[in-house]
Amino acid sequence: ILRRKLAIVENRYKKSQLEYERYAIIAISSIYGIDLLDDNIEECRHRLFEIFNKQYISFYKSNYKIECINTVKYILEKNIIKGDALSLKTQESGNESIIFCEWSAVNGSMIKRRDFMLSFMLEPVQQMSLFNDDNKPYSIPEPVREFPLTHFLKLVDND
Repeated sequence: ILRRKLAIVENRYKKSQLEYERYAIIAISSIYGIDLLDDNIEECRHRLFEIFNKQYISFYKSNYKIECINTVKYILEKNIIKGDALSLKTQESGNESIIFCEWSAVNGSMIKRRDFMLSFMLEPVQQMSLFNDDNKPYSIPEPVREFPLTHFLKLVDND
């Protein structure tokens, strides 16, 4: 999936390094994973990072930005996480809900991060209705944490 996303980014934005970096980070930020085993998580993060890094370095050998590389690693760390997808809880405590980060591109180079509990995000959503079956207003998931708008190369500094 990441290879296909990055192929689109390459075709559209390779001529501009800043545009390529921005859209590659947006593509990477849309990939998520949960696993029970630490080694699987590390392997997944590593493989995804290498897919990006191989392409990025091949395009911008002498001009690559360490901030871009660090941002990709940071997003993968936040999006590929340890947990139990059946119980929707983290492995460490068993009681904490799995938290996923939503990364939204706003105004060019700015990214808005909002954290949500996975359990709330998986609740059934009724399309085209503001009310549930009981004619009560439908609740839209509330973020458990919101972060200020941040330049996409500075996301690491915003935790």
